[in-house]
Amino acid sequence: MHTNKFRVRFWILAPFLLYFLVFLLWFPRWQHAPHASSTQALGFLFGAMTAVLMAICVIGKFFSPWDLGPFVQTAINAYKTLLKKDSVEKP
Repeated sequence: MHTNKFRVRFWILAPFLLYFLVFLLWFPRWQHAPHASSTQALGFLFGAMTAVLMAICVIGKFFSPWDLGPFVQTAINAYKTLLKKDSVEKP
C-alpha cells in the first residue's frame, strides 16, 4: 500500500517539479543570453507548460456551469484520500 501512495504522489508532484526545473534552467539562461536558441527553446517549453497549467485552472475554477464542479470536487477528494499521510487514529 505504501508504494501505491508513493506512485500517486509522484505522478501528482512530478509535473510541478518538472515545471520548476524548467524555470530554474530557463530564467538564468534568459538573464544571460536572451536571444540564444537554447533560451528560446526553454522559453517555449516553459510557456507551453504554463498554458497547460492555466487551462487546468480555468477548467477547474470557471466552468462549473458545465457541471464540471462535481468532477473537480471528486478529484480533490481523491487527492486528499490518496495523499493523506498515514496516521494513527486516537479513540
